[in-house]
Amino acid sequence: MNGNVNASRQRLTLSNLTEPQQMRELNRQLEWIWAQLMGGLSRKSLSSGLQSVIDGKADGETVTSLSTRIEQAEDEIALKASSETVNALGERVSTAETSITQNATAISSKASQSDFNALGERVTTAESEIKQTPNKITAAVNGVEIGGTNLLYCSADMGYSNSRGFQFNSAGADTVGTAGEAGSDGSRLVTNTNSNLRFYHTRLAVTAGETFTISAEYKIVSGSPDIRLQLSFYKTATDWTSAGAFADAGTETALGDGWVRRSFTATAPAGSVTLMPFWRSGADNASFTHSYYIRHPKLERGNKATGWRQNPEELRIGSGILLDEYHIRMDAPYMDINVSGTEGDMHIDENGISAGTATFKHLNCAEVMKNYSGNMTLAANSDVSVVGAALNNKCLTGSMTITLNGDVNGLLEIRGVVGRGNVTINGNGHTLNGHVWLNNNAVNITIIGLTISATGAQRGCVYISICRGVALRNCVFNSNSLSGSAGTSQGVR
Repeated sequence: MNGNVNASRQRLTLSNLTEPQQMRELNRQLEWIWAQLMGGLSRKSLSSGLQSVIDGKADGETVTSLSTRIEQAEDEIALKASSETVNALGERVSTAETSITQNATAISSKASQSDFNALGERVTTAESEIKQTPNKITAAVNGVEIGGTNLLYCSADMGYSNSRGFQFNSAGADTVGTAGEAGSDGSRLVTNTNSNLRFYHTRLAVTAGETFTISAEYKIVSGSPDIRLQLSFYKTATDWTSAGAFADAGTETALGDGWVRRSFTATAPAGSVTLMPFWRSGADNASFTHSYYIRHPKLERGNKATGWRQNPEELRIGSGILLDEYHIRMDAPYMDINVSGTEGDMHIDENGISAGTATFKHLNCAEVMKNYSGNMTLAANSDVSVVGAALNNKCLTGSMTITLNGDVNGLLEIRGVVGRGNVTINGNGHTLNGHVWLNNNAVNITIIGLTISATGAQRGCVYISICRGVALRNCVFNSNSLSGSAGTSQGVR
């Protein structure tokens, strides 16, 4: 009874299971039956239980079909990857999907094949041009020679100084034109009235084969001047044996405000030793009527005209001061040297040089006699040569006194003194260890209370020559014995 109940319960349970579960459950129940048998179940109960179980099972055809499907499922399961492999593969697939998405975006931004091919052709062409460009640049650069340094002197005002610079003539015409004084910008106004004028510069040393560029700036005022630039080369430094002359209107470059720069290039031919540049109003031996300004002439080495600069040997400060190794030129209505005060200590203009509070105490000029005024005091042991240094060749503005405050030494020389006054030497009873020399003085000299001790051999105490007047009062003369020399004396000579 119990077996039937349990079998019935098992049938109800199996009907709710899947086929694989039913198979497993069937095995379990068979194991249970076997256990029951081993436990002493009666044949009847066993038979009844088995029958109940069998009745609840599928028929043989179903079981066979089920077995076949189980075998097929097992084969398919055997062919499948493990869960770990599937998970790993899933991660790889996700990564691959991300990369594919990114690549798709990148690919969509790329050029098409036709665009790529066209770009390749352009790159090939550019490479060929780039390879050719350096040669073109090199050729262009090699074809330009740049000097820059202005070889001309006095080009700032087209003047002439120290035997070099600019001059002008009639270029073979009967009448020479006029060239005005340089303006604030250095320009000169050339005016021709049935005349001709050409500027030229003193010769410059050159070497055959050198290339030079001449230039200048022009502004036409009236007429139509046939302006020419000329480079004339000579075979010697002194004569006019020509090695070649080249003239041209030049290349014109606009500068603004009516000004243009003209430039022309030529190469020194064989045999060239010197070069003379010309700035002509037109052809030689012809007359013209016109006017124009000219400024900033330049001569430089090379075949490229560069902007005007003066010769580096010259220094121009503003437009009115020019300095070089030979002179200082100042173009100004006057000059004040202001040391103190409002009028300046010194003023120079067309009327000469004048001073306010200043004097020319230290003006070194041999042709000018300087004034002297005031008194002097000599301390003990002084060197009396300071008297001559102060007085000699001076003009007294009044009488003066030299006072000794002790014994002194040396040569007391007074010569070439002129003026409106007298000189008094007050010895105060002190001694001069030396001697006195008075020569060519146009003022009276008085020596009072001085002992003169001349210790040199064959030397007197006082020498006097060509003086207006000399007075010796209360003086003592001491000297070595002077014998054998005619006209000598121990005291005064």
